[in-house]
Amino acid sequence: MRKINFKAGLNLIPTAIFALIFGLSFWFFGSDGAWVKLVSATTITKTWLFMNGLKYVLNVGFVTGWLWLLHTRRELSFGATIRIWLTVWLGGMLTLFVAVVLNDQLWSQDFYNMVFLMTRNTWPLLTGTILGSLMQPYVRRWPHDGRFWLALVPLLSLPILAGQDVFGFGAGLSLTAVLVYWLIASDAEETPRLTWRALLWTGIGLLGVLLFAWINTTRSGSLAQATRWLSALSPLTVVPAAWLAQQLTRLQHKWHLPEPSVSLRLSLLVMLLAMSPGKFVGFTKALLTELFHADQVTGRSWYLPATFVAWLGVLLIAIVAVLIAKMTRVWRNTVNDDRPLDVALTQIATAPKQFLSYLWQQYQRPLMAGTILFATQVASSLLMNQDFKTVENLVNVNNNIFSSTIMTNFPQMLAGTLVLAMAYWVLLGLTNRYWFSLLLVSLSTLTFAVANLLKLADRNEPILPSDLAELKSLPALINMVGTGMFVAMIVVVVVLIGGLIYLDHRSQSAKQPWWQRLLKIAVGAAMIASLGFLHHTGSMGANVLRTLGVEVNATSLKLYAQSNGPVLQFASQLDVTTMAKPAGYSEATMKKLIKKYQKRAKTINRTRDNQLKDLTVVFNLSESFSDPANIPGLKLNKDPIPTIRALKKETTAGSMLSFGYGGGTANMEYMTLTGMSLGNFDTTLRIPYTQLVTKQKVAPTIGSYFDYDSAIHPYRGGFYNRPAVYKKFDFNKFAYLGSKYTIYDQKRMGQSPYLSDATAYDNALHQINARKGGQFMNLISIQNHMPFDKDLYPDHDYTVSGTGFDASKKASIEHYTQGLAYTDAAVKQFKHEIDQIKKPIIWVFYGDHLAALFNTPNQVDLHATDYFVYANKYAREHGAVKKLTKKTTYVSPNDFPALAAAQGGAKVDPIMALLSDVQTKLPVQWDKVDNAQDDPTVGTRFITQTGQEETYDKLSRSQKRVFRDYQLLQYDITAGKQYALKLDKK
Repeated sequence: MRKINFKAGLNLIPTAIFALIFGLSFWFFGSDGAWVKLVSATTITKTWLFMNGLKYVLNVGFVTGWLWLLHTRRELSFGATIRIWLTVWLGGMLTLFVAVVLNDQLWSQDFYNMVFLMTRNTWPLLTGTILGSLMQPYVRRWPHDGRFWLALVPLLSLPILAGQDVFGFGAGLSLTAVLVYWLIASDAEETPRLTWRALLWTGIGLLGVLLFAWINTTRSGSLAQATRWLSALSPLTVVPAAWLAQQLTRLQHKWHLPEPSVSLRLSLLVMLLAMSPGKFVGFTKALLTELFHADQVTGRSWYLPATFVAWLGVLLIAIVAVLIAKMTRVWRNTVNDDRPLDVALTQIATAPKQFLSYLWQQYQRPLMAGTILFATQVASSLLMNQDFKTVENLVNVNNNIFSSTIMTNFPQMLAGTLVLAMAYWVLLGLTNRYWFSLLLVSLSTLTFAVANLLKLADRNEPILPSDLAELKSLPALINMVGTGMFVAMIVVVVVLIGGLIYLDHRSQSAKQPWWQRLLKIAVGAAMIASLGFLHHTGSMGANVLRTLGVEVNATSLKLYAQSNGPVLQFASQLDVTTMAKPAGYSEATMKKLIKKYQKRAKTINRTRDNQLKDLTVVFNLSESFSDPANIPGLKLNKDPIPTIRALKKETTAGSMLSFGYGGGTANMEYMTLTGMSLGNFDTTLRIPYTQLVTKQKVAPTIGSYFDYDSAIHPYRGGFYNRPAVYKKFDFNKFAYLGSKYTIYDQKRMGQSPYLSDATAYDNALHQINARKGGQFMNLISIQNHMPFDKDLYPDHDYTVSGTGFDASKKASIEHYTQGLAYTDAAVKQFKHEIDQIKKPIIWVFYGDHLAALFNTPNQVDLHATDYFVYANKYAREHGAVKKLTKKTTYVSPNDFPALAAAQGGAKVDPIMALLSDVQTKLPVQWDKVDNAQDDPTVGTRFITQTGQEETYDKLSRSQKRVFRDYQLLQYDITAGKQYALKLDKK
């Protein structure tokens, strides 16, 4: 590490002072400055004179700093230029890091702005500094020629006279402005002294400004024309600034003050100016917001100290960046490179191979580490796909997974690489072994990815933190992956461990100094630890990932793993909150609640004669079913669902508000079975089947009211963890392809890969007839699942026209509509069959979500599917209701247990009584849009029976009481002590 010259470092103080002068100018007289209105008055007052005088003095001081700094050295060398870029880059990244820690509102573009400072033109000052150093050798003598000033003064005057910034000078911080500063100060040794005559002319100019202002005032004109002459690049500012910079240089030489490297001072000044408010990505704003409530700062008496504190924070970061830069290999390798920049660039251009060879020799280890870790991240993400097409992606179906992963998801790949790099840093700091640390991280990640692939193939979901508990049950784990695969994995792991041990003995130490090892351990461990708090407000890990372009919430765990890799997917599930605790939750509160709804149940039961367990209740999830006619502007040549449309008129029916579009099947299924709404859960809990159910001590469903409950799904059963979930639900039977239960009458329609709805209903009838008493059945169809290929149904006879869809999806909608027609025919036959059965059957039919084929700005239209609740002929003859009408136009999936009980004329217990009140007294609850750790009502939203959205605040007092009771019940069952389940049995 190069020794720091602290005496020379004292010369940084003037640089910092000039930056502070500019900072004050910006804060007070910038576009949103505290005193900007005071310099734009329409009459000449003492305040106007003082404020414009102060603004002029600050501008002169700011320009003096630039010129003094630029003409105190000979031309910048290649090494100095590289060091300026390096220091500014490190300063920008360090400041971005601080900004991310303070503020989670940054975007991925802020990160890329910091990485690519010049190509994205993030800091024109840096670009101007580099270009200025490149042009120095060719313009060094221009200021010595008197004609230069004769040309420069009119050039600087033209934008002022024209009233337009024709040269892009801005406030003196643009690229062209920096080039002008370079031109003025380019002859460092012999810049001609500006005599008193020049200053005299400046004084005359200032008097002219006052005269011009006075003339405008007498004519009721604006004073803005006059104040333009006081700008940073006005001749009236530049001339005295050049003279002052000259005098400072003379004093510096006279007092024999040591000079720090120009690269150090230039980079410090560039950072300080570029990181001023409004120029850098919210750092100062975040700092002021945290410390001084920046939105209330303007015009307050403590505005100046707040500004000064913010400036000190930026100064500290800039100085730290300088110190870090001086410790890097790049700095050490360029410190003695005195070649002019143009010469160095010419040599690099004429001998690129030698230059690249030199770069590889000097930086091969970090380059190899970055490349290997990026390749590991990409490979692990690719392994999350089970096809070479993105068939699981609901929006971009059938894209090539390589282009999607590497190009479309490049920000996510970069973020995943960063996480792997932090793990590598920790190991490198602990072991001081380069290859051992790098390969251990890479091989562990790939092994973890293979384990995820195996689980995806078996259960269609990646590994979750809760799965670690299965490691305690080795036989079950072996049974899941297969004995042969398990043995092969053990052999591979043993070989890898042996190889790493051998490599550790053969490889040399990384030769890192102790402070570098500690720094890597600290930074890496902090980042990794923060991944466990991704869903906490202000989490550093969440802020970093969002800034890199990664969303930390997952709506589909499988798709999230494919987009972000298995490591980030696993991390996203470490910090999941089920639900905020309602105020006042306790055992005593739940006792009062159950007692309250025992009374309510007695009232409801006065008009009901049946017992729920004596009914046969079928919840029929029809995959992707929705009526295309509900999409505004879409027209079909004929009606594909005449039977269902007629049924909806004669029985309880309407629209169910799905929480998903194009997906979300398991979530709708969870709500229908449990009566619990996803709209009450924290937004980090997106998929209850995988994140919640198996963790519950008891997971009650509507099936819990029956002596026998079952599920039928004529497809693979492992999706959404259904076997484990149904086991926790205490289902007696789950029939699916590959289960010990037979799927009868397997039929397919057209070229569809999925079994038909007719098959689903045939199996449902088989189960209904297999038992004499009542039972509950969860029937899940698969026929209308995506993708809707153009050859799905070759004999389809439906055509679509109008609006509400993209032209590219026309054929898919037509094939999808043919599938609806097949569903309608199967529904007609099933209705006929159950009407012949001599026992009461309540059939709840609903589409789980719309297919991702339509396009309309109305979100309710995009999430409203069709439903009906039908009581068969025998049920209607024995106390069942033919049609319910109270709040049935729009319902939520969690309303179906209460609707089924009401349709069947079944008596209710306290919990079902509360669910009944939720259905009849509250608007339809929809998904939550925001969270609060201590209030579950925050972010909740509802849809009225007219299809209008409203918030919790719009509920009436009585509705709020019902909603509070509902949230207490849901919290108690899913996240609390389950008092209600014990009390309900008493």
